[in-house]
Amino acid sequence: MENNEEKKPILTPREVEVANMICSELTFKEIGVHLGLSTTTIITHVARIRKKLGVSNVAGMVREVVMNGWFDADDSPVVDTPSLINLAKSRA
Repeated sequence: MENNEEKKPILTPREVEVANMICSELTFKEIGVHLGLSTTTIITHVARIRKKLGVSNVAGMVREVVMNGWFDADDSPVVDTPSLINLAKSRA
């Protein structure tokens, strides 16, 4: 028997983490500081997520993440943005 169900794209744990942070309204820079990654690396993660989900922009990505049940508001970080920015400046 053939399964006609579409297969959901599989996101890595890091991609899910980044997607959740975007759904929580963090900027790429804030996500990078929080995870200890460069903004460029976050942009790369987002591009890969968008490609896997077949969407053309971040809004589409957020929609797919929420509709697929990957967004966990309870697991999203509460981030003090000024503190993160100061941390980023101190590392530079």
